[in-house]
Amino acid sequence: MPDQTRGVFIRNIKTLHSEFCGAEEQAARLQENQFCETALEFKGSLTHSVQINPQGERMENLIYKIEEMAESLLELGIVGTALLVIIFFLILIISLIPTLFYLRSLHIAFQRCAPENRTHYPAEVWLLLIPFFNIAWHFITVKRLAESQKKEFEQRRLETNNISSSKIIGLAMCTFTLCTIIPFIGLLAAPIGFICWILYWIKLSGNSAMLIKKA
Repeated sequence: MPDQTRGVFIRNIKTLHSEFCGAEEQAARLQENQFCETALEFKGSLTHSVQINPQGERMENLIYKIEEMAESLLELGIVGTALLVIIFFLILIISLIPTLFYLRSLHIAFQRCAPENRTHYPAEVWLLLIPFFNIAWHFITVKRLAESQKKEFEQRRLETNNISSSKIIGLAMCTFTLCTIIPFIGLLAAPIGFICWILYWIKLSGNSAMLIKKA
């Protein structure tokens, strides 16, 4: 092969080699650019998710706090209900003790009257323990006790003025007790009825004691 032809061939080979190397560099740079773009896109999406994530965490924390508050309120409601039940039974027991002594006084007052003068069996006073029924039965008990004691006092020739006054106070007590079930009016009637109940208890006990002294 002539030297001139050989030189041209070698130059072509070098040109092709340089072009091939340049193409490889361009491909490498293109891949690197694509990788950088992909990395930037991933970074952007990651940043966006990081920005959104705190809101999601705050929402989860809010839901968790609401659940905790609901559980606390539920526990508080259970405890509150238990306390109300306990308080109710304590009030019931405390109010029942003087009621039992009052009924015992009524029972004794009827017993101290002679059987022929009684308009009421002594044991019937315990029917006053029946709720709601006792409101009406109390009127009957007060009226019959006054009649029984009046007959007993007249038979023993004793003054009956105290009988009449105790009957009036007793009926007033029953009336104010009945008014306690009326809204608003009951707030005023309850304390007056309680005072009348104390006065009537004192009166009937005094009248009953007089029958012992004159027995």
